[in-house]
Amino acid sequence: GDLPNDIVLRQFGNEQEQGSRFYLAITAESLRDAAINTLDFTLNLGESFADVFSLNSEKIYFSNDMAEQRRVQVIENDNGNGPSIRFEGAGLEDLGIGHSVAGPTVLAYIELQLRSDIDALIKQERSEDQYGFLNHENFSVPLHFAVDANVDQVVFSDLLSLRDLGGADVLVNPTLDVTARAAQAELSTDSSFDLGTVREITKPGETGFTNLIRSGDTIWQSSTWQNNGEFTFTDLRITDLSNDVAQVTSLFEDGSATTAELGWSAEAGEGSTATINTSFHITGAAGSVLDTTEVGYELDAYGDYNWNTTEMNQFATKHLITWQGDLNYDGAVTMKDLAFLNAGAATGNAPHDVDANFDGAINLLDLAEIDADWGKTLHTGDGTFTGSQSISMDELLSQGDKSWDSSAFMLQNSIEAIGPNGFGQEVPYVNVLTNDSEGLISNVQGVGNLPNSPLELENQQFAHSI
Repeated sequence: GDLPNDIVLRQFGNEQEQGSRFYLAITAESLRDAAINTLDFTLNLGESFADVFSLNSEKIYFSNDMAEQRRVQVIENDNGNGPSIRFEGAGLEDLGIGHSVAGPTVLAYIELQLRSDIDALIKQERSEDQYGFLNHENFSVPLHFAVDANVDQVVFSDLLSLRDLGGADVLVNPTLDVTARAAQAELSTDSSFDLGTVREITKPGETGFTNLIRSGDTIWQSSTWQNNGEFTFTDLRITDLSNDVAQVTSLFEDGSATTAELGWSAEAGEGSTATINTSFHITGAAGSVLDTTEVGYELDAYGDYNWNTTEMNQFATKHLITWQGDLNYDGAVTMKDLAFLNAGAATGNAPHDVDANFDGAINLLDLAEIDADWGKTLHTGDGTFTGSQSISMDELLSQGDKSWDSSAFMLQNSIEAIGPNGFGQEVPYVNVLTNDSEGLISNVQGVGNLPNSPLELENQQFAHSI
């Protein structure tokens, strides 16, 4: 699939690609009515040959047609022109020894064996790819092969030599220029991390996607990568990158953290694809920030290729962690969350966004999670909140090309900023009662049906006393 003058080294592909062999073929033909009986020519491999290949005398093949005086000599040149190989032989078919050369005939093959350290040479030439990782291949060496015939010893069946016929001017294509280069590695993706919480239970005017994520929740994302390079990526491995805020787990579609191969295609945009499913389990406390420049995954392939989502701008996003009991995602746990829990129960579908304990059901067990966070708030002032040193109010609405509806949080922030004393014409904010509230009566008896009059109440007390 490569051009005749383009030797592509697929050193880090699959076993077949790594085992590719390269041969230099020398052909000859007579452009006269007479055939070639005797040959004596020298192939010079060029001064840059040793930058890519090593010459193995056991891998030089000379045609059996040149059966008489058939010899091959390897010459190490001291003039900087690289090694040479001299071929001699005669095809004396009328004597029953070999065959002369008339039509196009392959005279010799030389196997071009790669240097033992070629992999290291390729790696040291790498530069940054489109994502800033050292994956772009720059190894490229021009090679110049030249043929020099002994004009006195190349003799035709009519007994004329090349010198008789005008010397080297009659040679066809005596030189060959090619380039040996590393196959280009290109694993690309248009995916990104767009986290946040999809809301099913909202009040009028709110849309269904907020930047906030509840502590203890798990958010899923998928990303697709395509091999647009020139060889098969092998041994792709995922390494999860977690921190105290989120435990990350990434797997390929088949549920494994490795995949054997990801094939390439000579047709642009037709390379194989791999999908990676990533979960972010929130372990950070309310007020912490999930920052995907710190968590995500790293993807490696054989050949020391590496891609890291934490260092790719398209995957960068930040999210505020709110209380587990904050079911309306306003940054506080109040009576509103009880109402949202009740609204979720009314659907009969157990919406995930108001499932306080994440057990897939909306029931009385969820009240325990709300009770554990009861009365807590992230808001600390007008435009400030726990976590605002790491994420701004504006970033709760948009970051780059990503946007969220965090209006519930912003409204609650402005309400709490009014304070208990109130300012201007605003109605002051009063938080819910908690166990820390002054003068709180913690054990209030249920009264059942309220009495209709003080006399009924007095009779109740008399009855109880009896």
